[in-house]
Amino acid sequence: MDTRNYLAHRFLREYFTVTPAEGNRVRAAEQLAGVSVRLEHFQQALEAHLRSFGVYGIEGLDKETRAEIDKLRPTEWLG
Repeated sequence: MDTRNYLAHRFLREYFTVTPAEGNRVRAAEQLAGVSVRLEHFQQALEAHLRSFGVYGIEGLDKETRAEIDKLRPTEWLG
């Protein structure tokens, strides 16, 4: 969590502490889109790697186990 906060604050400082400009907003959006694509590829590669060892994601679990996991999900987010 500390790392995430550090990265978020660094990102915000780099793009938004200077004089607000459309170019900064566009560059920030492009960078976030690129990060999102890289994370999606990483997640897919990680899931494939885990499957190669017989470790499956939630789709490989039975209904009862998935229901138990869903009970653990937060219903409200801290704000």
